[in-house]
Amino acid sequence: SVIIPKAGEVGATKIFLEYSTNEDAGKAIAGLEGRTFDGRRVEASYYDEARFANKDNSGTTTAST
Repeated sequence: SVIIPKAGEVGATKIFLEYSTNEDAGKAIAGLEGRTFDGRRVEASYYDEARFANKDNSGTTTAST
């Protein structure tokens, strides 16, 4: 699953991704962390599953299992 908050919404400028396993999420984090996109450094981290399920975008960056 993917959640991309719209401009003006809480969490705008962030992309929230859901993976089926912790291993897959860890691989995504390792592959994304430190890269650049549109001139900005990508920061990737785990995100609370319950918050993701409730579409609570108020926390830090993303990868959820």
